[in-house]
Amino acid sequence: MCLEEQARQKTEGGLIVLYASPAIEHAAWDISGRYETAGFSFTDCVSFAAMQALGIKKAFTFDKHYDTMGFTRL
Repeated sequence: MCLEEQARQKTEGGLIVLYASPAIEHAAWDISGRYETAGFSFTDCVSFAAMQALGIKKAFTFDKHYDTMGFTRL
């Protein structure tokens, strides 16, 4: 099942419950390696990888690391 299908199937009340696939984890490790001095947690990296895979550009967060990755904080 592709990532987009997982997201569609797990949507409840506007909240998407998404489990990291091996592809997302791999992308997260790649982000972690490329930005090793940025202070990202691995949770941040998984979030960034999932958002990139789903084409999500905005996040409701106070975490300035999202700016570093080019996301818009709301």
